[in-house]
Amino acid sequence: MLPQTTKLLELMQQASGFTSDEILGRSRKAPLPACRWFVGSALMDMGFSSMIAARELGLNHATLLHGRKQIDAITERNGWRGEVAIYVQFKKLVNADKQE
Repeated sequence: MLPQTTKLLELMQQASGFTSDEILGRSRKAPLPACRWFVGSALMDMGFSSMIAARELGLNHATLLHGRKQIDAITERNGWRGEVAIYVQFKKLVNADKQE
């Protein structure tokens, strides 16, 4: 696993309260898929291709691209079941980590 992925997973653990195993698992129970999408999207924002980002998370790259579209839907509609709160916290942690 890339160090960037490990760091993003640590930040997602802080933002969501889920473990890395839960985030990387196969559960489709909300908000776990969104957590995976947020981490994958952050990897892509760092310059990694969707293929590499998806491989890091054990996803198909098409699933990750679908997730990016869902992130836009989540943020535009003020979210589903707490995903926006997790996303906002995750972005704050990622931005704070960049400044260090």
